[in-house]
Amino acid sequence: MIDAQQLVLDMEARSLIPSWTDTPIPSITLSASGLLVLADLRTISRRTALTGGASWVDAFVLAPGLHYQQACNDLEREAPIGLMALSTQAFGEIQYAVKNTMTASYLKSLCKDGEDSITLNVGIDTPWDVVKFIGKVLEKKKIADEEEDDDGDHDDWASLSDVDWLSHLLYLGSPIITLSSISFMVILEDWWGLAIMLTLIISRILNIWSIKQRMTHSEPPPESLIMTEYRIDLGGGHSVQLRGPDADLQAIVTHAWLRAQSVLEGYLEAVAKLMVYMSAALGGNMTQAGAIVLSGLLLASAALLGLSNAHARGFRMHGRYAMPERKKAKMVQESLAAIMETIAYDIDPDGDAEVVLKGTINTQKIIPYIDGDIRDTDYDGKDDAFFDNPSFAGRYAVFKVGEADTGEFGTETEVRMRVSSRHLVLASRVFRAMFEGPWNENNPSVSDSGRPQIMAVGWDPAAFAIVLDAIHGRYNDIPENVNIGLLVRIAVIIDYYALHECLRHITNVWMNNLQGTYKIPQTFCKSSFMWLSVSWVFSRQDVVSPVSRVLLKHTKDFSSIRLGDIPLYQTLERIDATRQEIIGRLVAGLNELREKLLKERVCPANNTHCPILMLGSLLRKQKRLGILDTPPLPPYSGHSISSLIAEIVQPMVPPTVHHGYQYQYSTPNICSCTFKSRLKDIFDGIEKDISKYSLT
Repeated sequence: MIDAQQLVLDMEARSLIPSWTDTPIPSITLSASGLLVLADLRTISRRTALTGGASWVDAFVLAPGLHYQQACNDLEREAPIGLMALSTQAFGEIQYAVKNTMTASYLKSLCKDGEDSITLNVGIDTPWDVVKFIGKVLEKKKIADEEEDDDGDHDDWASLSDVDWLSHLLYLGSPIITLSSISFMVILEDWWGLAIMLTLIISRILNIWSIKQRMTHSEPPPESLIMTEYRIDLGGGHSVQLRGPDADLQAIVTHAWLRAQSVLEGYLEAVAKLMVYMSAALGGNMTQAGAIVLSGLLLASAALLGLSNAHARGFRMHGRYAMPERKKAKMVQESLAAIMETIAYDIDPDGDAEVVLKGTINTQKIIPYIDGDIRDTDYDGKDDAFFDNPSFAGRYAVFKVGEADTGEFGTETEVRMRVSSRHLVLASRVFRAMFEGPWNENNPSVSDSGRPQIMAVGWDPAAFAIVLDAIHGRYNDIPENVNIGLLVRIAVIIDYYALHECLRHITNVWMNNLQGTYKIPQTFCKSSFMWLSVSWVFSRQDVVSPVSRVLLKHTKDFSSIRLGDIPLYQTLERIDATRQEIIGRLVAGLNELREKLLKERVCPANNTHCPILMLGSLLRKQKRLGILDTPPLPPYSGHSISSLIAEIVQPMVPPTVHHGYQYQYSTPNICSCTFKSRLKDIFDGIEKDISKYSLT
């Protein structure tokens, strides 16, 4: 009996690692270590505010104050009230109320460093943006290492913090420590400690789910590099300028962050808090070794999370990312300046202003992407290189694409163009707003030479230079024959700066020559969208009408098309609305014919076999089209008008005579009825609507 008791005691004291004990420091008692989790720290709630929400990875970030995560609402009390954002766009000035209190609070905090004016670049928050930036830095570092001594002054790695790399790294340390602590609890066989840690993780999961439910969502904008600017006066001589696509800026400015709690979410928050308090109350059941592990986890996570918050320069909200670009320390631009080619291009040698463009040759997003990479080689070429700019001569030879521009990341180009502000102001109300509008103290800025500067991002340099030359009347070197790729790049710029009237003559020359060189697309392909774009911007109804009819007839799903910078989204919505209406009529006509055939004994040609044969054929057609078992609903994805009609009008297979063992079936009489004849009124109406369709 004594041996058995001793064996039990030995088993209870044994750990997975024999050299480890439950009381590594016998002279110290840590029975109340669990109370650390109740420390009144707001690092977790501030992290939630900085990131604009919560991710499931947060469940493994266990730090003191985790029961205050939903208290991020309290941070709104620090936000300034009544801020307004002023936007200057092509159609005039617009004021927006800053409804997102967390955005207002973040913007106010940026001015604590003593700077009067701060610029933030805003865009979609995607991991690829960070990877691409790091790739450029690594590429530049490799070149610098080959050209300079090892002791040279390189600040590339310091620039990584400009994309919050250090903040991300510090944050990721917390989940790693948590997983390591769980492993230690298992090794020590401290099941109370393990249960407490799992309870804290579940508590975090409840809070994370609740916050995700409360977040107000905004739809992602179409892909675009076209920049809009909002200016927000914070008072006290401080102002913030936001740059980015208009939809992105509205997402972080005008859309509220969290909605009010529902009853269920309030209940879950209470449960999560009780779980944290229960974990603290049961902390005394842990072994001393487990208490040391838990205390170390909480303290280390608090330190890492606090440092991560302190090093977070950017701000996330509704899937967007805002990164400050300070005047005293240019952030991302400085690290990219070393790998950026600079081109001086004088349009007016005596000009009083300067346009500074930063972009990459042949990377303006003007080539539509269609799911499945659908292309018609007769119109689209074998690959997207078909749409590259042509070879330039004369003044535009400086924009030729060389070998250096064919790398994975391309070559960033800065083009500094001297222009006449008077020409720009007379040509475009957008340029007038930039030079004479309410932002003239900040935009345009002033260069070192004292000339006002207009900053532009994302345009193709050659296309932008051609447009500015045309504004200034410098037509000698402007090419009269351009391909569809370059013309779309030009059209996007003309549309953005509202230069339609000023450049109407040269755009007609380009369009006439394009029509004389290339055929207008007659199929659904990338070129059809590009032709529609330029003809719509240049008001060429002779091209808009036939191309819009092609898209109306042959497009199966407009949601599968990503246009990039091409300004066609509202136009395609109009075409798609007509497409859906026509398909709806066609589907309704098929259903009416099916009901009629079910009741019909004799067809119009007085054939008794015809209704039966036609009904069977119709059911098979509807089954193949996927519109039999489940009635199709708008937007009828996967169906085009042409594909539906082509399937419907296929002739019925003539019936064959079957001979049985005992019976011989009679041969059905072949009828002249067809689906085209039975649906003639519907088909004629559809054909008439398509032939007369016009976007006006």
